[in-house]
Amino acid sequence: MDEMAVLEAKFATMLPHLNERQWRVLLGVEARALGHGGVTRVARAARVSRTTVHAALAELDSACSAHGTEPPSWGWAQATTGG
Repeated sequence: MDEMAVLEAKFATMLPHLNERQWRVLLGVEARALGHGGVTRVARAARVSRTTVHAALAELDSACSAHGTEPPSWGWAQATTGG
């Protein structure tokens, strides 16, 4: 199975069990986990707009801010070495 098929199957399985807020959280978490290009891939697989996925990411970030935590960064990490 390719990545798109896996995402589509995951979303189809989860959607009936989630309310609207939980659905957005799932979209945001998946997009962040995929890193660069994740918003577009999640939007296509879930058949939602990229704006919806961006809103989901913003919602996750604001929830982290409200709890005084940093959102996880699953993308490329910059090394902290001197030079």
